Amino acid sequence: MKLTMRLMALFLVVALVAAGCSGGGKSVKDDLQQAIIKTTQADSYVLDASIKITEFSMSEGMMSDQDQIIADQMSALLKDATIQANAVYSKKEERTDMVIEVVLPGFMNMKLDMPMIIVGEKVYFKLPQIPMLPLPQDVLNKYIEVDTKALAAEQGAELPTLDAAEMQKVSQEMLNKSLVHFDEKVFFTKLKASEANLPEDVKADQVIKFAVTEANYGEALNVIVDKVLPEIIETIKSNESLLKLYDLGADQLDSAKTDLAQSKDEIKAFFQDNMKVKKLDHVAAIKSGVLAYQATDLNFEINGLEEEGQAILGMSLVVNYKDVNKEPKFENEIPTDAIPFEEFAAKMNSFE
Repeated sequence: MKLTMRLMALFLVVALVAAGCSGGGKSVKDDLQQAIIKTTQADSYVLDASIKITEFSMSEGMMSDQDQIIADQMSALLKDATIQANAVYSKKEERTDMVIEVVLPGFMNMKLDMPMIIVGEKVYFKLPQIPMLPLPQDVLNKYIEVDTKALAAEQGAELPTLDAAEMQKVSQEMLNKSLVHFDEKVFFTKLKASEANLPEDVKADQVIKFAVTEANYGEALNVIVDKVLPEIIETIKSNESLLKLYDLGADQLDSAKTDLAQSKDEIKAFFQDNMKVKKLDHVAAIKSGVLAYQATDLNFEINGLEEEGQAILGMSLVVNYKDVNKEPKFENEIPTDAIPFEEFAAKMNSFE
């Protein structure tokens, strides 16, 4: 049961955040859902996203003394940590260029940048120089090339055939089947742009807010456990590519759905008594029918997973969309002198 509670805690948080990032049904829910669908179906876009960890802790009782020391170190490391991703996407070219930046104020204010280019089944990336993990000189500032299909074949694994179009289809199916259950009057609000605290460069025709509060938390639990989770399980079960991607069997999902049906009252009671959502606000700005901006603030605590332990997580997520369906501009050429991953691995093994 402890393992089940841990998994449900993770699943519940993901489902709540997913609900905050989506919508369905009529009126403002329908407007938000259609904006998300149009954005995911876009031929191209520029995306800037940032995630900031505002609070993270795991108290005594959750783990052994040794693990508690590690958890305390992780808490100090992740406090105010940020991940920034800037990406340019083109469906026609099957290409995404991205730069990921990680800033760790709790660890010597470390800043790490990793450029990536994803083209079809190939991934090119540059590793940042990390003080504790020095790189060979002939690897520095060089792209490393990973042929995902060849790598899977070498490892005797079958590469899941889940292309971007299919991912969009599956995402829309999950959205339409699952998130339509959230009552618009209870969870959604239409805001004036002046009320939404939007960045100055974000222009919006419509701003919609989704919120889970102390008042509607119980209803959110009922929706997620009774309707959302069973439909998500069925959607995954019916998609062979997703089953391969997550290494799941249909029997496992049948078992999970049965366990959920048999334990749903207990699960809801546990989270009602032990999980406190201090804040879950999601604001989405829509311009010309597509998303222009999304911001999520989440802070929650879970008690009672292990004896008297407590886990707290606070985070914020901000996403800006620009140049949707405009001609994409890629700043970098696809590297012709990239180091094959196998060669890179050999260099690292022999490097002292």
